[in-house]
Parts: sequence; structure tokens; C-alpha cells
Amino acid sequence: MKSANHKIVGMSIDLKRLLKWQMRRGMKELDLILESFIEKSYENFTQNDFILLAKLASHEDQTLWNCLVLHEKIDPELNELIQKIKKNYQERFICS
Repeated sequence: MKSANHKIVGMSIDLKRLLKWQMRRGMKELDLILESFIEKSYENFTQNDFILLAKLASHEDQTLWNCLVLHEKIDPELNELIQKIKKNYQERFICS
């Protein structure tokens, strides 16, 4: 049995997998957007980023879709994280 890796710097792949699993949605499009963001940005996440991701995950799929794709506003505290996700989405899926 593997032991859990609880490093903060150079976060373990097990924690990364757990985060991706926790962010899974019922909408495949959201899965692609969020998984791509986590994959690209994970190594640079701050503790606050993890907290904000958990808060973002508490929203319904349709609310997240409207926020990320249709540019509707939700919680102002999430604005910076949402902009990072949108930037990643545009670079990965639109400007490729």
C-alpha cells in the first residue's frame, strides 16, 4: 500500500488526482475546462487557490457554465480565479 504524500511544495500527484476528481462535474464541457486548468496550474496553486476552488465547486453546473462561458458574474471573491480559468480555457481550446 502506498503511503500518502503530504508535501506542500511540489504537491504529490495523489493530491492532484484527488482535486481533479473533486472538481468533476455532470457536464463534460466543464470537466474539460476545469481539468485543463488544474493540469496546467496545479504546481503554482497557493493555499488560497485551493480554498477558492472548493468554493467554486460548490456552485451548480449551470451557474459555473454561465460564469465561465457566458461571462455572468457570481461571487466577487472568485473573480481572479475565474479569470485564470478563462485564460487557460481560451489558450487551450480557442487559440490553439
